[in-house]
Amino acid sequence: VWNLRKQLNQRLVAPLVGLNHGFSALANADFDRSRTLASMPVAFSELTALSANFQQMANALEVRQNALQESEKRYRSLFEELPVSLFRSTPSGQFLNVNQALVRMMGFPDQETLIKINLDKIYPNPDEREQWRAFAERDGIVRDYEVQMKRFDGTCISVRLTCRTVRDSEGQVLFYEGNMEDV
Repeated sequence: VWNLRKQLNQRLVAPLVGLNHGFSALANADFDRSRTLASMPVAFSELTALSANFQQMANALEVRQNALQESEKRYRSLFEELPVSLFRSTPSGQFLNVNQALVRMMGFPDQETLIKINLDKIYPNPDEREQWRAFAERDGIVRDYEVQMKRFDGTCISVRLTCRTVRDSEGQVLFYEGNMEDV
């Protein structure tokens, strides 16, 4: 009985516990820890199949995770290095993201400083912001909208704004994304 108990623990309980730990590791994207299942001895073919299916799933998720990270890196590089001024902003006027080209165009010392500024502060005429927002929300996109903006040093420049409205599944505005061009 003692030997049978030891065998069941080694070939049934331990693999199930290992599978559980593997699922936890996989849920945390710890692909190295999830690979330890393949070397465990098991007593039942169903457990062997379950372990093999788990390993296939872990491998497929790791490949997708790596592809997603690479895609994010390419997007981030494109967004940051593109010489066109790009932004994302909320309906309330808070920048979510800006690239270096916009920071340079607006004369701000860095991205963090520009992101902290509400858009109302860089429009000499706040009604102009409300007007393009109304167009963006009505039409979903605004092209070549010319407006005055205040740079960091207080000087005004004319910019051409093109943006689109991004909405959630219920149609609520999440943010605007677009570009600005110094004209």
